[in-house]
Amino acid sequence: MSGKLVLVRHGESEWNALGKWTGWTDVSITEEGARLSRQLGEKLEDIKFTVAYQSLLRRTSETLDAVLEGAKQADISRLSAGEINERDYGVYTGMLKEEVRAKIGEEAYLKLRRGWDRPIEDGESLKDVYGRVQPFYAETILP
Repeated sequence: MSGKLVLVRHGESEWNALGKWTGWTDVSITEEGARLSRQLGEKLEDIKFTVAYQSLLRRTSETLDAVLEGAKQADISRLSAGEINERDYGVYTGMLKEEVRAKIGEEAYLKLRRGWDRPIEDGESLKDVYGRVQPFYAETILP
């Protein structure tokens, strides 16, 4: 079966606007995030979606609502799944990114942000995220 897969990151969240690591904290998107998501939906209007996948987090649901409103396709099937939640930032959740950078130093900060297999204390590595997202993609989205 062939088709198109459109990936959309959630709109700007309240904590994104503050520069905080959000992780699994369930915060809403901002008005600007909603506006830009509706605008994106308008640009995607020619693509006829059959199903939409979203994480369990409110910001993804609010983003999807706005995108589908803009695309005039609010009635499509949706599936929510924790497997596609964003990375759990563990002990750094809720902290300002700049505070973390100052606390641990630039080199450690970059390894923390982009290192493949370095888990965050009480959180996840990018490898951990891949380990839960990839099977969901292969078993649920791909077929």
